[in-house]
Amino acid sequence: MGKMSLFLEVCFVREGQIAGWAFNADDLQCRLTLEVWINGELDGFCDCSLASDVVASWGLGDHSGRYAFLYSSQKLSAGRLLRFVVHDACLFGEWSLLLPRQTGAVTTYGSPGSMASRLGSFERYKSFRSLSNDVRMKIALQRYYLSSKAVRSTSIDIILPTYNRAGVLRAAIESVLRQVHQCWHLYICDDGSSDNTADLCSCYVRDSRIHYLPMPHRGVSAARNAGLSRSRSGYVAFLDSDNTWSPEYLSLMLSFLSKQSLDCGFCAALLTGDCDGDKVWLGNFFSWRSCLEVNYIDLNCFVFRRASVGLKRASFDESLRRFVDWDFILAITKESRTAFLCCALVNYYNGDQLDRITSLEYRGARGSDVMDAIRAKHYQLAGMCDNVDAQIACASIDSG
Repeated sequence: MGKMSLFLEVCFVREGQIAGWAFNADDLQCRLTLEVWINGELDGFCDCSLASDVVASWGLGDHSGRYAFLYSSQKLSAGRLLRFVVHDACLFGEWSLLLPRQTGAVTTYGSPGSMASRLGSFERYKSFRSLSNDVRMKIALQRYYLSSKAVRSTSIDIILPTYNRAGVLRAAIESVLRQVHQCWHLYICDDGSSDNTADLCSCYVRDSRIHYLPMPHRGVSAARNAGLSRSRSGYVAFLDSDNTWSPEYLSLMLSFLSKQSLDCGFCAALLTGDCDGDKVWLGNFFSWRSCLEVNYIDLNCFVFRRASVGLKRASFDESLRRFVDWDFILAITKESRTAFLCCALVNYYNGDQLDRITSLEYRGARGSDVMDAIRAKHYQLAGMCDNVDAQIACASIDSG
């Protein structure tokens, strides 16, 4: 039994209720139990055992039906991300749905139709289920977010620090040029490179949206801050010189922030490099407390709205030589409306190359000491306790 055996369809959504049906086409005697997750938190369980003649009309089940579900929750409100999960010893499947923004609206998904049309729909569904989780989620999200016309004229600034990375910088810049969303400005912040970075960038600055900012070598935080001080757009994104974006990245992230009324948003990344040839997923639903224990938000996946965050928090601590991204994200998301777009749109190189701008700065620093200092700093700023060391110990126990 595999993923292609599982079928779920939502019939309608309204404030506080959602209904549909789900079954395993390989074992129609099996009654599925769904985990229901709302905005990344487990809300409850739902048995697919209500009487329904819909499945029988498709010719896919016995005539007794009983595959339908009706789930009620006060958390089923407009604009929330709903996720169904089914798993046991042999089966695993999951489906995600963004609840409609109109409060109190009733949204109907599909109609019974003829047996032939429903079987055809099921065959297309099986083909869709055979795709990877990431591809399926990307298709669904593109359909939802790329329909937004409001963000097509929204300007976003991209901060790209680099240091002696001319060999990989071109791919990063090209991934920006290939974006579906074309209303952007790219600030290439050259942290004192001695290779041919300047020559490479001279070819790209013919595009008026691309700005090359050479500066003395002061580190990645200073380079990013220089770009931030020059940027003027209402939204800001970050890209490192050895990473790339999928063409839909800016479109989906801007639409996500706009439609969900967010201050900050981030997506998942696919890690490549020293990962035994496999791509590793990096990303999870947002919790500031969880992020304080371990950073699972990569800056290349992160976009924020300048007006809601403010200039004071939107800067990097130049005294730090390690984990500057983590420190920045903790500061900027603490009092901001932040959410995770469950889709991998960033290709992140995870190799241990010594010429990476951050690798050069990290030499000699004890990671555990720096992490403890950053945690203590943000516990104090958040006013979470008087005894910071005790609170960190408690947090470590809680997170385990």
